[in-house]
Amino acid sequence: MIGVLLGELDAAAQEHGLVVPSGTVTSTGVAGLTLGGGIGHLMRRFGATVDNLLACEMVTVDGRKVRADEKENPDLFWALRGGGGNFGVVTAFEYRAHVLGPEVASGQIIFPGDQAAAVLAQLAPFMADAPRELGLATTLTFAPPLPELPEEAHGKLVLILIPVHTGDFADAEKTIAKLAALGTPVVNTVQRTTWLKTNSMLDATAPYGWRTNARGGYIASLTEPAIDTLVQRTVASPNLPGTITAINVWSLGGAISEDIEEDATAFSRAGASWLWEAATVWTVPEHDAPYDAWADATAAAMRPHTLPNAYINLTQDQGEAWRRGVYGSEAKYQRLAEIKAVWDPRNLLRHNKNIAPAPTQ
Repeated sequence: MIGVLLGELDAAAQEHGLVVPSGTVTSTGVAGLTLGGGIGHLMRRFGATVDNLLACEMVTVDGRKVRADEKENPDLFWALRGGGGNFGVVTAFEYRAHVLGPEVASGQIIFPGDQAAAVLAQLAPFMADAPRELGLATTLTFAPPLPELPEEAHGKLVLILIPVHTGDFADAEKTIAKLAALGTPVVNTVQRTTWLKTNSMLDATAPYGWRTNARGGYIASLTEPAIDTLVQRTVASPNLPGTITAINVWSLGGAISEDIEEDATAFSRAGASWLWEAATVWTVPEHDAPYDAWADATAAAMRPHTLPNAYINLTQDQGEAWRRGVYGSEAKYQRLAEIKAVWDPRNLLRHNKNIAPAPTQ
């Protein structure tokens, strides 16, 4: 059975002028996205996907159908908001939707690689004063052969800012102009467009069915050493033909950081101002080894700058110590293990970023 995809959720909600905060690639499964937390262009305005989850229906490992919300099975509902597929098979989700669209302002502002560090260094003070209506992703990558880019830039390091402004268009124009003025961009495609086009513009970076890996984590502060490491690790990528390599940095803040108490859900975001993600896609199995090695080396290089808690969906499993820290505290992990012992005591659902059941007394 195939569940609902992000693009289908977006399209159905937009028929009514609504959005559910979710991810950024239309082929993403909504279930897995939600159970891991759910971040995207709207998180600064409306929070994570789990912050907008009202209820779930779940089939247990012993075949029962149960509901989980704030009143019915509240511990299970707490765990499902960030704990992944550890507790049962969730078959239905009930979300809070928000009025938005159809038009927003979005696009790409592309800076040459020699400006990347300087522009990134200015983003922290810029986003500290930015409205919640501004979502911002940034990408360090190698320039594709886009017709709007000078030919001499093709294949070279670039920094791409991907702003999404969902507020007043006059305010959007002013905010985007200030963002572009952080350097001297070679391309600025930000314009009025639809939400559906906006939330599918990253599809090209994650073609469905390609091989992939991902490492990532939270950053408390986008410091000069962290920025230098991100740039250096991008340059160190194998950058083999027929592959797409990027290190993405997402701005948090606003609703996702300020509106939900850390212990209100299993999903952790405490102390995080930014999220980095090293992501590569390729098609040839022979590329597995060099890109896996690059991803591991990037994670090791970023470790001094990375918090122990993390968004589990944007990084592959990094072992038991990582799993125990990813939820933000030992107390939260212990609570998850105790809930796991109630709903899956034999750990049948273990082919995942696994939370082992707590020992029974």
